[in-house]
Amino acid sequence: MNSVELEIGDILIKISGDYSLEYNDGKIMINGGLTQDSHIVEKTSKVPETKKVNTQPFYSQDKLRSGSQALYGLIEVWKKNFDLEDTEQPDRMKALTSAMMVHGDEIMTFLKYSKGLTTSILELFPPMPSADELQIIDHAKFHRRIACNIAQVSSVSMPELCDFLEPHANYLEQRFWW
Repeated sequence: MNSVELEIGDILIKISGDYSLEYNDGKIMINGGLTQDSHIVEKTSKVPETKKVNTQPFYSQDKLRSGSQALYGLIEVWKKNFDLEDTEQPDRMKALTSAMMVHGDEIMTFLKYSKGLTTSILELFPPMPSADELQIIDHAKFHRRIACNIAQVSSVSMPELCDFLEPHANYLEQRFWW
């Protein structure tokens, strides 16, 4: 008794008995008496071992540095007399426009890397090391208001910038767990 195994893709065909194989017009024909032992088994395809690949996007360190410096300068202008009534206010729209015209790509790269406008501002302006919990909360709320104001001002002329504002109404509560 003859037997043969044919592997075609993911299918393994085991044939036993008297048979003949013919190849005609791109097809394999099995002729002869197949026995009860003959059967077709679908192979379980083995999943190849995958190497852990870094799927994080690549960020140029020069672009990140330039973007963080440009955003830092913009926030410094924005913070001047922010939320203070009856004081001279800087032209924030002009500062935003000029910063985005000169360093827009770098600022956007830094915002993508930081995963948000508020987050990036808090990275650039961390609270004082000696600050207590209430000072940290006030510090974070102040910078969150700046981020919201930047998003509001940029919403018409630069909507891609305001897309980086974290959407949570209670963003700071989620960040600081209080």
